[in-house]
Amino acid sequence: MKKSKRIAAYLVAMATLIVFALTGCEKDDSSSCDWDSAYQTYMQKVNAFTANQSRSNCTALKDAALKLIDKIGNCEQGVSIKEAAEAWRQVDCSGL
Repeated sequence: MKKSKRIAAYLVAMATLIVFALTGCEKDDSSSCDWDSAYQTYMQKVNAFTANQSRSNCTALKDAALKLIDKIGNCEQGVSIKEAAEAWRQVDCSGL
């Protein structure tokens, strides 16, 4: 249960970071800054993990978060997202 709380804390922190990053990343007409689909997938994985904190849902959420962070990093403003990506890489789903 303690590990689940830690993962939930990561979720809140990373969701907050992603929201701040998205507000600093103005979309342009190029596909390099197209993060809508990745964001929708991320939110679906957040909801799935919240409903069922399993190893597979945790791993899927982690993957979706890293893909979203990668998409945000492609924006023209060059939003610094290294810390967010590293925090997600440190999430250990093995205990679920």
